[in-house]
Amino acid sequence: MHRDCPITAPAQTPAVPEGLVRDPEFISSNRTTHFLLELVVLIVNVVSILTMPPAIGFLLILANDHEIMGWHRNTRRDRWAGVLYAITVTFPAFHL
Repeated sequence: MHRDCPITAPAQTPAVPEGLVRDPEFISSNRTTHFLLELVVLIVNVVSILTMPPAIGFLLILANDHEIMGWHRNTRRDRWAGVLYAITVTFPAFHL
């Protein structure tokens, strides 16, 4: 292959100013930002996990209501499938 081919060319590292890499204030501020980002992601995940079971139950109640859904409401088989689905989503380690 040709030496100037981008596939065989050696990877070049970008030039980084030395003061930026060894600056302790930059390193500590980066760790703080990383910690805050992890905290936000953790809080969002906990909130979503805690609100999922009530949301699934509410949707099952709405799907089974004759006044709201009319003739589109769930059949008896669909109700049981919804309950089994809610159990497996809420308790993923529970094996049927």
